Amino acid sequence: MHGPLPLLILQIGVIIVAARLVGILARRVEQPAVIAEVIAGILLGPSLLGRLAPGTFDSLFPKFSLAGLSLLSQVGLVLFMFLIGLELDPKLLRGRGASSFAISAAGICVPFGLGALLALQIYGSRAEHGASKTSFVLFMGIAMSITAFPVLARILAERKLIRTKMGAIALACAAADDVTAWCLLALVVSFVHATGPLAALFTMLEVGAFAAFMLFIVRPLLARFGARITTPENLTQNVVAFTFVLLLASAFTSEVIGVHALFGAFLFGTIMPRQGNYAHALAERLEDFVVVAFLPLFFAYSGLRTQLGLLNSASDWALCVTLTAVACIGKFGGSFFAARLTGMPTRDALGLGVLMNTRGLMELIVLNLGLDLGVISPRIFTMMVIMALVTTFMTTPLLKLVAAASLLAEDTPKPALPSAALPAAPARLLLCVGDAQSGPAMALLAISCSVGKRSESVALHLERPRDRTSRYLEQRPGQSRGLSATLETAAAAGMKLESVSFDSSDPGADICDFARARRSTHVVLGMHRPVLGQNLFGGSVGEIMADSPVPVALLADRGLVEAYARRTDPAVRRVLAALCGGTEDFLVLEFAEQLLADPAISLRVLSAEPLGASGRALTARATDLVEKYAPRVELRSERTATRQDAVLRHAESAALVLIGLDKAWGLSRDGLGAEALRLLSDSPASFLVLHAPPAQPA
Repeated sequence: MHGPLPLLILQIGVIIVAARLVGILARRVEQPAVIAEVIAGILLGPSLLGRLAPGTFDSLFPKFSLAGLSLLSQVGLVLFMFLIGLELDPKLLRGRGASSFAISAAGICVPFGLGALLALQIYGSRAEHGASKTSFVLFMGIAMSITAFPVLARILAERKLIRTKMGAIALACAAADDVTAWCLLALVVSFVHATGPLAALFTMLEVGAFAAFMLFIVRPLLARFGARITTPENLTQNVVAFTFVLLLASAFTSEVIGVHALFGAFLFGTIMPRQGNYAHALAERLEDFVVVAFLPLFFAYSGLRTQLGLLNSASDWALCVTLTAVACIGKFGGSFFAARLTGMPTRDALGLGVLMNTRGLMELIVLNLGLDLGVISPRIFTMMVIMALVTTFMTTPLLKLVAAASLLAEDTPKPALPSAALPAAPARLLLCVGDAQSGPAMALLAISCSVGKRSESVALHLERPRDRTSRYLEQRPGQSRGLSATLETAAAAGMKLESVSFDSSDPGADICDFARARRSTHVVLGMHRPVLGQNLFGGSVGEIMADSPVPVALLADRGLVEAYARRTDPAVRRVLAALCGGTEDFLVLEFAEQLLADPAISLRVLSAEPLGASGRALTARATDLVEKYAPRVELRSERTATRQDAVLRHAESAALVLIGLDKAWGLSRDGLGAEALRLLSDSPASFLVLHAPPAQPA
């Protein structure tokens, strides 16, 4: 390769691919992406690639190329710190009460004190040559006090804890800790760059004047400017250019003052107006590119500077373990005991301590800054990187042990237990809207089941975990676009349908857990052909059918909304309940009775002979419906060459067909037979296939 540009392009490509590949593995063990990217950087560095393939390593990352990689990663960090400032909504720091203040103070002071004491002990033998004792002690204290705010927010969201009281306190404390830590870091940087006490004092005065100018002059200007950005479309390229110029000016000013460009970028992000769509739209446009393209470069550069080979003695590893232990004891212990003293339950206090111990990316930024300033040595840098990895990696598994995922938001009323004396209670359908197009048809089922009764159904929309941290930090989660059509259908019928939306890495397990938490009577799923394979009941659908605590109803929508809308045809609201003598047929009749709460619905019960041993009981149950809901219910009994032919003939005059998941229809958990495919594809009516829950252990 000739020239630095082809080499830089190759380096960027290799780094991004490595980060994405390791990221896939990290997600499988439920670890945040930052873990994957840090590990990918170390794997590409001298610790692994440099040892296993030194020739390849020297060709890919020759020393002359590291300066360009470093500058590019620094540009990425400036943009990322601006995003961190955007995500740190000042509202998080207000209105959380004395408990949050006490926990935040303990989460800073205790690890800072322990880190400083340890630094005093090791300064003589471990500090970088030329580093002053004051700088080294202060820096080690700050490095022990860091909490990774973005990583913490993502973990809270994935554990469904971000809207709980513990999640709100954790976010507030992490935000306060990071703001405090960055202010202290600015003090240390100014002290390192200063030539004496007076110079350090003058630098801090300059920092204060700069911060005051940004808060009282630039912030009101941005607020008036941002008031015009009412929609994402208003964020024109000229607006983006103007914002970037101000960002670069802020970063440049803080660098000239002597507290590093990252501080200026962070400060500019915090003063951005939160009203309207200015900050949010800007973050949406910027975050993907920064996180995917720039941040891996920083991680790779950090990996190139992480040399595990430097830890070549028992004393080195002993100190590494000691640093990690002190970091955990300080951050976890300080936060836990402060939380308990403020009255927080033990379980929540444990969860909060685990969360506050997360270091992640913010720690790496601080460590690289310390290495660049010459405050810490490459050996201490490597030890502290290991500490950051360990404390971040342990967060998710420990959080699972001490704080279960919350599927019920703090302000969501929990439904009352159903009474055995109220058999006519409305069905509590859990409408799992995976495809927005199937949502309105599901809503019609909930509407019919709750006519004249209070609706207790819930529309649930799960999304894949998102890479954008900013989406997790909205004070109130926005309504999912996947549920808009569902809720509009319910509202048009005068029914208030509760909606819940959250990210899920395991949809099958989360839906089953949600059904248990809400005591749902049915889980309603859409029946969609998978992208790979032919089994409609595989993947998450199969997991739900195997583990659901309540019956599962699979909806194959064939225009149910349009059929219901044709009010002039008396048959359009006819429901056909087809019986074949299977055990699920009783579920079919029970669900049919729930639909009969809607006086506009008529029911035809079709017995596709022979019904077998359960025929008499099924006939008695169907006769009971006739007597109870006459004249809207009729019974039909037919014996044809195939049961499917009888169903298809009667389906021509129905809007919805109810059947059980039974081999008599060609349906089984293993997939669809030829007859079942013909039944579902040739029917003009929509189908609802009901499946009984597995037997629960005694």
